[in-house]
Amino acid sequence: MDRNEQKDVFNIFHDGTISDLNRTSNSLMLKIEIEYLAEMINENCFYCGLVNCEKFSFRFWIDENKGTTDLEEIKNYELEIIDAKLSGEELIVSCRNGEIIGGNLHIKTQRIKLFNQVKLEIPLNELSEIFHSYWDK
Repeated sequence: MDRNEQKDVFNIFHDGTISDLNRTSNSLMLKIEIEYLAEMINENCFYCGLVNCEKFSFRFWIDENKGTTDLEEIKNYELEIIDAKLSGEELIVSCRNGEIIGGNLHIKTQRIKLFNQVKLEIPLNELSEIFHSYWDK
């Protein structure tokens, strides 16, 4: 998956909440709860696997010098995805929660794999079709 497609993945998950994070060797698994998208295919959530993830950090909007790489801390923020863009070698995902916390996830990963709630892989084009069928109606 090229970097533009990685950006597309997080833009598809706009309004989704990162409700869990787990590291497995050199990869990260994000649980994303996005009700309107999941309900369209009778699911509860999606999983986003960051394969060979070299960087995953959160930087606050208030002070870009302040942030964390602690997965438990990031998970506890229950960040809602706003949008994603590319900046140099990184994917920048803007997020916020219902409180005052907002900032950017800085991600550098080799590829992304998408899964349904029982962790069966979903092709990006299939997820993209579901997304567009929701927003195009």
